[in-house]
Amino acid sequence: MTEAHHRPELPARLFFAYLLATGLGSGYMRPAPGSWGSAAALLIAFLILPAAGLRGLLLATAGAFLLGLWAVAVVEDHEGVSDPPHIVIDEFCGQWLAYAIVLTARTVGGFPGLDGVNAAIAAFVAFRLFDIAKSWPVSLLERREGPVFTLLDDMLAGALAGLVVWGVAALVRLLVG
Repeated sequence: MTEAHHRPELPARLFFAYLLATGLGSGYMRPAPGSWGSAAALLIAFLILPAAGLRGLLLATAGAFLLGLWAVAVVEDHEGVSDPPHIVIDEFCGQWLAYAIVLTARTVGGFPGLDGVNAAIAAFVAFRLFDIAKSWPVSLLERREGPVFTLLDDMLAGALAGLVVWGVAALVRLLVG
């Protein structure tokens, strides 16, 4: 093999950091890698929920956040850039949190309109709006650099998105009766 065709091997640590940080590669999809990452997160949530329920989804969210801190630190250090667009583990965490809150709203609030696919669509749309807009208070975290803030701004966007969907569902039930 000639030198021009030789590719250096990626160390296992770096490979797994990229695999996790890019949401199993979904962060490389274009356009809108954050939306692709959020969609991939929901697909994985559809596998988690039947196997482990809402508690399993929340544990997966916490685990992805903790592992994401490591993976994002490795990738950001390797690239010398804070929060490059192909990092979408933060979208996974935020999307899962939004979806978990919407599913909780359905259960606790008894909102029949938030069943199955409707809950996923509502969580996805609300999370993407909050994540893209980066309005206050999400913008306070988004302006800071480092793995913690890369993840926390999306977690806050996910929490706000889930709570807004819950509030809208409650308002619709009040108005419709």
